[in-house]
Amino acid sequence: PRGIEGIRARGFDIVTTEEAVKWADITVLAVPDTLIHLISKDVVGLMKPGTTLIILDPAAAVARHLALRDDCTFVVTHPCHPSYFLDQDTPEARQDYFGGIAAKQDIVMAKIQGSDERFAEARKIAEIMFEPVVHSYVMDMRQIAFLEPTLVELLGATCLYAMAETVDEA
Repeated sequence: PRGIEGIRARGFDIVTTEEAVKWADITVLAVPDTLIHLISKDVVGLMKPGTTLIILDPAAAVARHLALRDDCTFVVTHPCHPSYFLDQDTPEARQDYFGGIAAKQDIVMAKIQGSDERFAEARKIAEIMFEPVVHSYVMDMRQIAFLEPTLVELLGATCLYAMAETVDEA
């Protein structure tokens, strides 16, 4: 309810999932990773033939928790989050640690299945969704799954935490 109030406060109307998906050419499934399997079954069933679904969790696609259809295109994308080593242009960008507000960042994408033309359209949408985007990299599903969460969350975050702790101690 709080999210719906916030959307309405910005001047937008709310529609049901059924209503939104039936007219959408591209649907973005922005839900918690643990719900992708359950929710994708319903959403994919509502999609028009030839349309595209974008998900934000590579692990769900690799684990085959995503419902698929042969007549649609399926894409996964994920932000790389702003680099600690990139000089951001503004104070707001320097404080945007997760991206999507002001900090420049890269994104990765993989086509799960479907049309190259629809994938190109989904790539443009993802670049707008996560802007400002410096680079948009296309990978295969195995590569994107290794990058997120293995490299970023397990290795990268652990090293950054250890470095921050060391600096604090020094």
